[in-house]
Amino acid sequence: MRWGRLVAAAAAAALVVTGVTSPRRARADVKDWTVDVVPAYAAITVDGRTAHGGGLAARVGYGVSEALSLELIGVLSWAALPELAATAVKPGAPGGAISGYGALAGLRYTLDVIRLVPSFSLGVGAVGVRGDARLGAPSSAEPLVASVDAFAISLGFAIEWLVSRRFAVGAEVTYQLPVTALDRLPMFLYAGPRLVARWGGE
Repeated sequence: MRWGRLVAAAAAAALVVTGVTSPRRARADVKDWTVDVVPAYAAITVDGRTAHGGGLAARVGYGVSEALSLELIGVLSWAALPELAATAVKPGAPGGAISGYGALAGLRYTLDVIRLVPSFSLGVGAVGVRGDARLGAPSSAEPLVASVDAFAISLGFAIEWLVSRRFAVGAEVTYQLPVTALDRLPMFLYAGPRLVARWGGE
């Protein structure tokens, strides 16, 4: 009897804590609109050199079920390409700033774990790198690397802390795999804090 009372008391306490700490729903809602931004660290490997820098990812999502949402994603980044020292068999190359972009569409699957909400994303689209920092403008006469554009698959993981039903903060890491240009562009990765706003829903 004593153990039964203890278990009942523990269950009641857990329900009270859950009711206090969790919002109305932790998972995505049908017809929810979501906008999030990720001020990101970016790493780009192109032509055998890895550039490190920063940028911004932005996303718009629409809930099609309680766990799945459709997404449109845009990524802009700028990174410092290291100088390549000359060797006996290979000439050197100068370093400097390069730029990259991504434009993708995909799905996000969100788990329901009270206020701490993990999610996984899968997307397809285009990514590319320009051999200077003037993304969107004509490339330099002597770019650091030749421009490359590729069809890509993106895989991402994010975790959010629900501040309220409509706002969340968290972190995200996404790897974009340029499948049609792996010989030149094997890696385009970004990671950073994630700021999320939601509205709508049924």
